[in-house]
Amino acid sequence: MIPPDPRDYRFFLILNVYLLSITMMHILEQKLLLVNTFFKKFVKILKIFLELLLEIGKNIYNLRKKLNLTQNKLGELIKLNGRHISRYEHGKVMPSVESLIKLANVFGVTVDYIITGDTENSNEQPIIIDKELLE
Repeated sequence: MIPPDPRDYRFFLILNVYLLSITMMHILEQKLLLVNTFFKKFVKILKIFLELLLEIGKNIYNLRKKLNLTQNKLGELIKLNGRHISRYEHGKVMPSVESLIKLANVFGVTVDYIITGDTENSNEQPIIIDKELLE
């Protein structure tokens, strides 16, 4: 095989295309690593969020049961539909801040307690609701 003539522009063109393709592959590899890292962190955050939803739902369920309230009755007390309470309890919907405050007032606990179940900074006993509200 005859070595390429350095004056032949096609050789340099092919060499530049080759070097450019290697550079592009390296850049793409780095981008894929970044996307992979981002995706892993996103999945981790999503798992934490889903665990939080389930924890909030469990706490709402337990507090509702302590007061012997149905989902519909609790919904009436905080001006929501009983199906919405069910969605909270099953971890399908995140309660709004307004709903969390209303729930905390009905249950006589702090919003922190509803979110974390931590009794350290909360009232452990729910308040007694006026019987008229329950009927």
